[in-house]
Amino acid sequence: MSNINYDFIIEYISSMQPDLKGNLKEIEDYGKENNVPIVTPIMHRFLEFILSIKRPRNILEFGTAIGFSSILMSKYASGKIITLERNERMRVVADRNIKEAGLEDKIEIKFGDAIENVKNLDEKFDIIFIDAAKSKYQEFFDVSYPMLDDGGIIIADNVLNKGDIAKPIEDIERRNRTIHRGMNKFIENMLNDERFETVLLPFSDGVLLAHKKEVE
Repeated sequence: MSNINYDFIIEYISSMQPDLKGNLKEIEDYGKENNVPIVTPIMHRFLEFILSIKRPRNILEFGTAIGFSSILMSKYASGKIITLERNERMRVVADRNIKEAGLEDKIEIKFGDAIENVKNLDEKFDIIFIDAAKSKYQEFFDVSYPMLDDGGIIIADNVLNKGDIAKPIEDIERRNRTIHRGMNKFIENMLNDERFETVLLPFSDGVLLAHKKEVE
């Protein structure tokens, strides 16, 4: 994170967030103990802030991991959360966490290729949260955009990839250049897409927030 913000600022802001309790605290602890990345404390508070304003009905999430963000967002959604995960081990843990939280009727995990699973959906969504394979953010957007209601919001996490996205591609290791190209394409396209009001924010690991304009 030090390539985006000063570590002492991140630590200060994180330390000022209220402690998690209950199921979410247990999942956070599991993530730390098993080296499973979940949204940062700053990002999880940002999600709560946006969702408390938007009060969505349905949410689509790319990247379930162990279910932390789905469970976090569920208290703001009046309808359903559909979350997409291709890692079987993660899916099993997430499924257990969701059931322990009593949310199996509200949160549905779609296992397998995210893009193929989205093609089979017929729901409309007020929030699309992207937090999955960084090289595929543009593909995730392209396949899910038709399902985003007017006035809906796209939240994309980890778009700066610890600052690497802002570096010249020559400075990026070859194995990471696909991510660099894909994410820069996504960011540029979103910032220039006239269907949205979009902002790129340098906190957490970089966040892109896009609000779909209402049709007049």
